[in-house]
Amino acid sequence: MNSWENIKFDYPAIPTMISREETLYLYWLGANYWKNTGHIVEIGPWLGGSTFCLTSGMRDNNHKSAHCLHVFDNFLWRDFMASRAPLPLKDGDSFQAYFESNLSSFSDLVRIHRSALPSDPTPLDKLAASIHTPGSGNVPVLNWGLGEPVEILFVDGAKSWTGFKHLLQVFNEHLIPEESLLVCQDYKFWGAYWVPMMLEYFMDHFDITHNLNYNTVSFRLKRRISEEEFNKMPGYKDLEVDIGIELLERASQRLLNMGDRLGGLILQGCKVRYYLNMGKENAAIRLFRKLEATWPIRIETHTIVSMRGWLEKETDTIYAPSFYWHFSSAMRKIQRIMNRATNRVL
Repeated sequence: MNSWENIKFDYPAIPTMISREETLYLYWLGANYWKNTGHIVEIGPWLGGSTFCLTSGMRDNNHKSAHCLHVFDNFLWRDFMASRAPLPLKDGDSFQAYFESNLSSFSDLVRIHRSALPSDPTPLDKLAASIHTPGSGNVPVLNWGLGEPVEILFVDGAKSWTGFKHLLQVFNEHLIPEESLLVCQDYKFWGAYWVPMMLEYFMDHFDITHNLNYNTVSFRLKRRISEEEFNKMPGYKDLEVDIGIELLERASQRLLNMGDRLGGLILQGCKVRYYLNMGKENAAIRLFRKLEATWPIRIETHTIVSMRGWLEKETDTIYAPSFYWHFSSAMRKIQRIMNRATNRVL
């Protein structure tokens, strides 16, 4: 069991898109991991659930310095958010007041920066278009004008290749080699291929430090990335597809070698969205069918189910589950019934 899983922390009634384990982990980072040698920065705090966890930990860490938690967000509402928080807001409205209300007890620790990351045009991805925020072009581009050291950089709001690269460039010179932690909440999400792809591209600069059961993977910075290395990095459309696939394959094998079977499979799934984004529809469908046909019976199926729904919307085609999928689903149901029966006997 990981250290953070033993933490006693009561999460408040703030809508969030992170898991219970992630709330414990963020609290643990603030309370036990943070050495107070630099600020904590959060990208994409939404309504403040993750911010509450970090600041609660910071306060319990006897925070006594000028270091704070700096949050960056455009604070613009999107319709898809209503399924998690039914607030009286319409597309493009500001939700910053709700964030501030949820964090009112930590106003001494939190510094708010209304800003946006650049994004990529994705005409072949309807999902990306639905997440793009109208009016974000009127929000200042993210920068770190404070210029002070950053000890923990928590990223849950870099929703494109260009945005993630911009973020790394902005904070790179302010991260502390051998100490700073880059926490990537979307690393193990099949729909955010640019996160594992870019980190694999720069993996000589990082070590995996913490690997949560779902979504989040954290990296310790070994040495800063040079400006020359950033300049050599291809743009979103300039990277050869085969190289992008190779980067994802390496990232997947890295997790598999660590014993993280689900994480490795999720990064295989990243290739499906990447292929489709790059106009390789047939390759995306073939890979999806291969993953579906070989998905282990004892591994949860959320990735495949959500990927199928996304593919159907993107291509306007129904992909009926295969025979193997029906068989494996039946086996999973039998396993659940047997587990419940065993628990009752015990």
